Amino acid sequence: MSGSTPKQIRYGQVGLSDDGQRYIDLIVKVTRGNYVAKPTAVKERNGANGLVGQINMGVTLTSSSPTQGTSTKVELEFAFVRSGTDIPEVLDIFSMKFLDIDRDAALTLRESVCVDLDQLDPTGFETVIPGYAPSSGNICAFGTCLFAYCPADPEIGFFSSTTKDCWDQTSNSGSVGINSVKVGFQCDNPKSAIDASPTKCSDCFSPTACADGGSKTDFFPADTGICPKCSNVAGGRCINPELRSMNLGFRAKSSFKVTMELECLKKYNKALSSDKNSCSRNFIFSGKHLRCDYPSWDRLANAPASVSTANPTPTTETKSSSTVATTKLPVPSTTDLPVPTTKATTSNSAATTKDPRCLFLDGVLAQLNSQNVNIQVCIDLSFIAFKAICPSEVASIEAKCAELNTSTTAP
Repeated sequence: MSGSTPKQIRYGQVGLSDDGQRYIDLIVKVTRGNYVAKPTAVKERNGANGLVGQINMGVTLTSSSPTQGTSTKVELEFAFVRSGTDIPEVLDIFSMKFLDIDRDAALTLRESVCVDLDQLDPTGFETVIPGYAPSSGNICAFGTCLFAYCPADPEIGFFSSTTKDCWDQTSNSGSVGINSVKVGFQCDNPKSAIDASPTKCSDCFSPTACADGGSKTDFFPADTGICPKCSNVAGGRCINPELRSMNLGFRAKSSFKVTMELECLKKYNKALSSDKNSCSRNFIFSGKHLRCDYPSWDRLANAPASVSTANPTPTTETKSSSTVATTKLPVPSTTDLPVPTTKATTSNSAATTKDPRCLFLDGVLAQLNSQNVNIQVCIDLSFIAFKAICPSEVASIEAKCAELNTSTTAP
């Protein structure tokens, strides 16, 4: 982050306005707490890294704060503005994904991300917070929050309150967040939320370290019948970024806030350097403006018989005021399912009476049948919760996924 006050990063031209006529920038700014980074990492670790944004946070223990559990906690505002200005740009529907929530191998730190629930799209569209089970409302629609969480062996921890916000202040809507449980490495850091594919031990370490009983094997969780994590990975062991992330959906907003916290569990040792008496972690995020891929949920549920296919995804440029890197990239995206811009002909009355969840699955199937098929959909999404409501749609999707899987593995 820049040294000016308030501390902020500007990501240039990250997407387009709702009408497609203007580029928009993303400004990430400190609004609460005392932001601290690793002193040597401010420029090299803040900004853009591949197709994701990155913010470094650090904690340095001193003789006056020597205890375990010393934290850096900060509230960040993510604001969309007209490119090159500070004029707010309201977006119809968009999402932001926070990735790679994990711990170091020595278990000396823990990271967390929290959001106040009154900011989220109340329909729950796009929101997936692993482990969260709201007592009321539609946030985390269709139970997707529970799909991403396995109580028997969780990849992530979650916390929530119905009466307090992320700063423990009284709130009518409450707050929810995730914190790190499992160990992760730099080699498994996602470079794109579009292709957040699992990382195998052999992608990072030597065959000896990754063999049964090897020094790194246990850091790559095993796939089990109870907790399927790496079903499509040979050997069934991997770090699956989808299980260590949360996706937040927003509607008709130009900005939102999240709270990030880094807890350092080391003990101060006066014989060590300040670097050895510190903790540091990079928080990674990526967003998606849904106009790039599909119409809003409201329009999906009441779609006309045909929709124009003229909806190209723009190529944009991301810049940061605190990094020299300039990266050409498509608009950052999450791995949530893209709904195509065409659908089977049907009457308007049928579209409005059919359950929107089944309409959503119609869109998934149409995408799988399109020329731009994304087979990752079959890997990343579980359709179990839809079976009772949309049995025929689920059966068609499962059959198509089986067909695609066969065609991609055939010699």
